[in-house]
Amino acid sequence: DTGEKQVIAQTQRGILSIRTWSPDGKYVIISADSETIGFEQGGLWEVNVDDGNMTFLQSELDRVLWGSAMEQFIFERSRKAGTENEITELVVTDSITHQEHVIFTTEAAQTILGFSLSPDGKRLAFSMGSLELPMNDFDIYILDLPSGKVNQITYGGDNKYPVWSPTNDLIAYTKKTLYRKREVYSLYLIDPSGTCNVKLF
Repeated sequence: DTGEKQVIAQTQRGILSIRTWSPDGKYVIISADSETIGFEQGGLWEVNVDDGNMTFLQSELDRVLWGSAMEQFIFERSRKAGTENEITELVVTDSITHQEHVIFTTEAAQTILGFSLSPDGKRLAFSMGSLELPMNDFDIYILDLPSGKVNQITYGGDNKYPVWSPTNDLIAYTKKTLYRKREVYSLYLIDPSGTCNVKLF
């Protein structure tokens, strides 16, 4: 309303990044790296926007978003499976009890780049592809949270960073192609079933 700035978190040295807002707009989750001075430890912190009070959540710094319920957030982490293979997990965490529930696990040598929760809180869109070279084959998937069922909605190419529309019926994402040996990025809209896929520009 006034254009006045408000400091909600500050360090003596180091990097802070805002990761996600809470659904009610009263909190943000920020990340602080391990070298940040002014925080007890690096990781994810919940910050009250009004008074700046902070609560430590966890040490992982991977991508995170708030769930549809204020008591949950969803984050992505990578871990070793066996002796060599690395997998990626999508995890729902209770922000009060810190109990975790893994909702999706990739195959070995796969990773997730970008994920977005539908406004109704029932579906999670994410892009998944191979860690092995060439890393240019990512597709968009929809995870139905109540059932755990996963549907692939794009096929082939380099499709990443899906974002749900506020109307709950469309997903925007970026697609990378090569034109005369140069990388070209396009913005697409697709419906959750994958039947209607339109390039915007």
